[in-house]
Amino acid sequence: MGTVTYSTTGASASGSDGATNRVLTLDNVALTQSNPFLVFKNGALLTVTTDYTASHLASSSTVTFLAALANSAVLTIEYNQGSTTSTAYCNYTDVYNRTGLSTTEVASAIVDILIDDTTAEIEMLTGRKFTNANAVTQYFNIDREDIIGNKQTTIVLDNYPIQSITSCLGLNNDGTTATTYGTLTSVQIGAGTYYTTDYWLDTSEDTLLNTDIPNGKIIFKTESFSQGTQKIKIAYTSGYSTVPVAVRALATCLAGIRCWVRFLGGQYNRLDQYSIPQQNVSKGSIAERAKMNIDLLQDESERLLDRVGRRSRVVFFSTGQNR
Repeated sequence: MGTVTYSTTGASASGSDGATNRVLTLDNVALTQSNPFLVFKNGALLTVTTDYTASHLASSSTVTFLAALANSAVLTIEYNQGSTTSTAYCNYTDVYNRTGLSTTEVASAIVDILIDDTTAEIEMLTGRKFTNANAVTQYFNIDREDIIGNKQTTIVLDNYPIQSITSCLGLNNDGTTATTYGTLTSVQIGAGTYYTTDYWLDTSEDTLLNTDIPNGKIIFKTESFSQGTQKIKIAYTSGYSTVPVAVRALATCLAGIRCWVRFLGGQYNRLDQYSIPQQNVSKGSIAERAKMNIDLLQDESERLLDRVGRRSRVVFFSTGQNR
């Protein structure tokens, strides 16, 4: 984790001496970040897409050199590794900028660990994931008809916004496929296509983006389901292509609180006051200033969490059913 400088020669890349499109594999152990990501060849800074392309992976990211690359070429790659989970909602630069701390007070590798903890907390508090293309498969039992004989025609997925529906099946009691319904790709949904020949995707406004999103409710056009005849299996992806600004800010505040606690836990070595023959100097209490920063970050995180939304803590039961 943190900033890494990787130095080697062209001989470490795939392919033969002087060939084009030679691939260099890095030794990263966490997701590399596209910005900053600097590639130098013989001391000269290369340009992405013109001189090279990069594949950012959770481990062993690759750099492909588009021009001829000699074995003797000296290569230097400077990059940042993100969270160990590869699903962090902020990075250590965000935390340093918001808290005023730096690598001197809390190392970037420690901040990345604290960000992992923050990410897990946000998902527990909100009951949602805000990363991209989270794959989910859900099975739905069919409710019996209501008192006037209406059968179920609606399914409500647990996760949203919906990015794609890769499979929608009606299953027999033995698990075999009884009916195959239409699918929707991420391209179709991204273009505003929220329906197939079989069903509609219901939409509502997402306050995080101020745009309409598929909220997980599927309304079948002509199909109705009888209890016990078949179950529904739906495979889909949900999430956001980029982490919403409010979620990123929330993650930064919560991680910042953890960083200040880490700093106050005996990690600092600074004088609050000192005396010399000519004068006495008081710099103020670092602990008090740190506590003030923690309180400010806590207040801001509470405001942001109210905007993002909390997981419901109340269980409500009723006799109504999806129809």
